[in-house]
Amino acid sequence: MKIITENIYATIPVLVMCFFSLLLIGIIIIQRIRKKSCPQILFDTILILGLLSFSYPLSRLIIGLLQTADAVNHGGEVSSTLIWAGIRHSLIPITMGFVSLHISAIGWFVVKRFKCEKKKR
Repeated sequence: MKIITENIYATIPVLVMCFFSLLLIGIIIIQRIRKKSCPQILFDTILILGLLSFSYPLSRLIIGLLQTADAVNHGGEVSSTLIWAGIRHSLIPITMGFVSLHISAIGWFVVKRFKCEKKKR
């Protein structure tokens, strides 16, 4: 049960960052359709949110693996199925972060391309 609770603490920030990344992409597209300029920081924020949504659960995984290695070192033998079940559960937020990074990168590319096409005309 503790693993599932820890997953929620890693998953919710990833979902929030992905939501804000999609929101920024939508805001930029709407601004470009209205032929208004957007500050450069909005474009950069899309990529930063994508990177953070991937690196946050990755750092939590590394800390969790270090804690697990310490517990196994002090506690003696632990079932390999228990360890692999923990690793499987900890990979869920990382996978979501990876998907969020891809969404942010593709969205960033689209809005940058959209920006360039509008400037040339």
